[in-house]
Amino acid sequence: MSLLTGTPVTLADISDESGVCIDEIRAGVAGLQAAGRIEVEGSRVIGVGGLTISPTIHTLALPLATIHTWCGLDAVGIPAALALDADVSTSCPHCANPIQIKLTQGAPEPDEAIRLFCPTAPCSDVRTDFCAAANLFCNRDHLNHWANSNPTEGTELDLHETAELGRAMWGRHRPPSTESQSR
Repeated sequence: MSLLTGTPVTLADISDESGVCIDEIRAGVAGLQAAGRIEVEGSRVIGVGGLTISPTIHTLALPLATIHTWCGLDAVGIPAALALDADVSTSCPHCANPIQIKLTQGAPEPDEAIRLFCPTAPCSDVRTDFCAAANLFCNRDHLNHWANSNPTEGTELDLHETAELGRAMWGRHRPPSTESQSR
């Protein structure tokens, strides 16, 4: 079971897999919820670390499932970090035009126009303070227009920089390569 396959995980599953008692799991989840780092529906984890089975404007088509992400950075950065083939679908917050990005083994196909607005201000709730503004734009002008009318501090990243940031953020979750396992 994994959000990467579109399957929610229960708190009991987490307890069983980790060997941590369910009360400690609940306490940890409550802390993550307060920081906007996990989505829970009843006893099921439906979103964590940027992946969610809840519909959002950011759709991530992976080999095993089509899921959603909390923001544009998650949509590009997670498959980049995990070296996955993926198709990202989102829309520009300024004009609502669709944006399509193809990643092959975690590398996005070059597109000089697409830009990510990456918030830089401190945040206490990841989903509300960061992800709500971390969007992909169809071009620099649309990003600048949106940024000028939005109070969120941030910087502009191209697709290559977005993928690199994703690798830095989620790289520790990448399974060991078969090459390193054969040594």
